[in-house]
Amino acid sequence: MTPILTVFIPGVPRAGGSKRAFPFRKADGSLGVRVTDANDYVMLWRSVVSDFGKRAMAGREPFTDALAIEVVFALPRPKAHFNKAGVLTEKHTLTFATKKPDCTKLLRAFEDALIGIIWHDDSQIVAQTVRKIYATASGAHLRVRYADPIHDLFSLD
Repeated sequence: MTPILTVFIPGVPRAGGSKRAFPFRKADGSLGVRVTDANDYVMLWRSVVSDFGKRAMAGREPFTDALAIEVVFALPRPKAHFNKAGVLTEKHTLTFATKKPDCTKLLRAFEDALIGIIWHDDSQIVAQTVRKIYATASGAHLRVRYADPIHDLFSLD
């Protein structure tokens, strides 16, 4: 299946989803609630994702059809994976990132950042494959294609 868009977005992927709520007093004296992301860095990540999404679309309108996406989140390795000389230790050669954050929360922030840019709404995404790996160059690799009614019932491959 041929992608309609492929883009790499550099940076450290951040999780979205968890929220914090704070009461505050409005100008008229009534009480309100301000909701923010629990992850302080997610807004910066979403901004980077949006900017690279706009560049990748190169002025095109967001896609309107059913979409299938593949996202590979490339995370930086923890310092504990390296010895004092900065060499990757043998017991930490695993490529898959099995620690927090989870794929679902990474994907939530990522998809939301591309609303109105690559897709009108993330509800258009009817099939998705998400992976989380350790890599030297951190960021997110995104491939977008039109969903295939037969192929995507069971697999993206």
